[in-house]
Amino acid sequence: MSMLLPTRSLVRLLPGLALLCMVPAFVLADDPIKPAPAGLVCFGFPPKGWETIFNCMVCKCPWEELEPAAGDYAPGFRKIDATLGKAKEMGLSIRLVVVCGANSPAWLKAEVGTVTVYDAAGVAFNPAAVGGRTCARWWTPGFGEAYSRMQQALAARYDSHPALAVVDMTRCMSYWPEPFMRQLKDPQNRRNLREAGFSAALDKAAQGETLHTHARFWKRTCSGIALNPYQELSDSGDSWKPDMEYTAAFIQEAVRVLGARLNLQNDSFVSERSQLGADYWKMFDLIRASGASFGLQPRGTTRETIGDLRTLIEAAIGHGAGYLELVRIFEECPVSKEEFAAYDRRLEANARGGSPRGRRPGP
Repeated sequence: MSMLLPTRSLVRLLPGLALLCMVPAFVLADDPIKPAPAGLVCFGFPPKGWETIFNCMVCKCPWEELEPAAGDYAPGFRKIDATLGKAKEMGLSIRLVVVCGANSPAWLKAEVGTVTVYDAAGVAFNPAAVGGRTCARWWTPGFGEAYSRMQQALAARYDSHPALAVVDMTRCMSYWPEPFMRQLKDPQNRRNLREAGFSAALDKAAQGETLHTHARFWKRTCSGIALNPYQELSDSGDSWKPDMEYTAAFIQEAVRVLGARLNLQNDSFVSERSQLGADYWKMFDLIRASGASFGLQPRGTTRETIGDLRTLIEAAIGHGAGYLELVRIFEECPVSKEEFAAYDRRLEANARGGSPRGRRPGP
């Protein structure tokens, strides 16, 4: 089916279309799906002396920096090109997280509208966010169209890059790159979302659209999502509840749509079961049973919030994680590099045992 675009839209897309016509210098002809992360994963490039411990790193790119003007990806491409080039030289793979939500471009916020979201933990992490963060309305069709164009541009340039292992599905994030988290314990957030036109039905539809967007454009690179038990806002906006039925259904649908290209993760992991609640452990069981590549990130960024690092890593390995993302706290912990190397091998063994590579990719 053909679609006629208004002249304004065509003009806005021209810079991106020109970039898409550029053939990257890296092309992997007829290659299979690239391996998902395995072992220990570092935020940013590993510090000197740790290069042999980590073989994957997380690269966060705010959407507002990737596409500061509609259709103009050149500024973001330059940064991603440099990161991927250095990673390839170091033998590292990359998990690319395009940070949407409050870091969506100003031009998009003006087009689709915004909603202010508060998070007490976020203020502790970033005191400048005390007044909340202004997020673009991710559930709207206009946001979905812009997100789809952005993913198409990224995939055209990087799907064949050997260093890019995973690109995260972040359309529906609000405060954090965790699209099932809505910060609904705060009654002000519930009111703000309802007044902005948000509903659980619209949110779930946008989550499903995101799966198909990534399946359409990313053929060799895994698409990942940081899952939590889905936080469902009531139709009245007065209350909320965790929706494990939807969480399970989403995982099943993600497997159906993405197949071997699916990567699932949780960013709230702790070693003590009582600190998370039963729904999280049910979700971990669902993730393991899905056959998707599976990784964890600890809750928090300090020794006080993470606790004993050995205990946490052992718990992650015991729960079947194929990789574990670590902040730079590892430099301060009394764990030797030899121990870290052994943990890395055990996580990689988990990844090999739970590899989804035998599953046929989704459409």
